[in-house]
Amino acid sequence: MNGDAYRVSKRLWAMAAYSRFIRPGANRIAATTSDGNLRLSAYRNGDGSIVVVALNAAGSATEVSYALQNTGITTGTATPYLTNGSNSMTAQPAIAVGGGAFTATVPARSLTTYVLRPGGTVTTPPATPQPGAGCQVTYTTNAWNTGLTASVTIANTSSNPINGWSLTFTLPAGQSITSGWNAAYSPTSGQITARNVSYNAAIPANGPVNIGFQATHTGNTGKPPQFSLNGTTCAET
Repeated sequence: MNGDAYRVSKRLWAMAAYSRFIRPGANRIAATTSDGNLRLSAYRNGDGSIVVVALNAAGSATEVSYALQNTGITTGTATPYLTNGSNSMTAQPAIAVGGGAFTATVPARSLTTYVLRPGGTVTTPPATPQPGAGCQVTYTTNAWNTGLTASVTIANTSSNPINGWSLTFTLPAGQSITSGWNAAYSPTSGQITARNVSYNAAIPANGPVNIGFQATHTGNTGKPPQFSLNGTTCAET
């Protein structure tokens, strides 16, 4: 990636992170670093969650220790979402926060958005999918007032690649999709079909694809009860 393309990508990555995780009315809080290749910004949402955006402009990964001063969070979890040349807001394993701090590595030339919440425990990542099992869906949400975002990871746990896919699920009553990424969604409420777009039609054997959407809700922020990939009911994590 040349310099101009990387600068454009940085702006697009930042816009995506801000629109997805930083809610209207959020307050910006101080974030500083002595690393000249690292750009940090931090925000407090109305629900008490903290969002830290870290952009690493260096050509190598950087290990960063985050001290969460004046945030009100001393223990809890930090969920990283990675964006770079091969990832788009891809959820990573959660990191434990202890003593008001956590340590994480920001990959080279990438943007990592950490969503921090107080309390709770770190969820153990799902086991490696085994051939022949079909499909597996990991569904996580970030909700506020009357809205939410959902991140959906679809794993092809069969021994054969998939070329062209559709994921069907039913949203809880009161939820309605307003926008989405990495899939085409129809309709916007009730039973939804999410179909692949041009660049992610193929899911390799034992490989995943990540999609997501933003929705409004009337109080019920629950998850769909079941997911089916090309007509096959998926396991869930």
